[in-house]
Amino acid sequence: MPKIGEPPHEQASCPAQLLRCSRCQLVQLGLIVDPAILFPPEYPYTSGTTKILRDNFAELSGSSDDR
Repeated sequence: MPKIGEPPHEQASCPAQLLRCSRCQLVQLGLIVDPAILFPPEYPYTSGTTKILRDNFAELSGSSDDR
């Protein structure tokens, strides 16, 4: 994420090839991107540290996790 006021710079891009299963109609991306590219150390968001999301997912799964 660029800092506020920082001029934009070129960012990595990846092809978005979609693959579809003719039997079950599942669609998914045909490329696995290295997580280090998608989520560099300065990436600001981590779902596991967001209490609202932990609570939401615990509610969806039927478990309780009050960490």
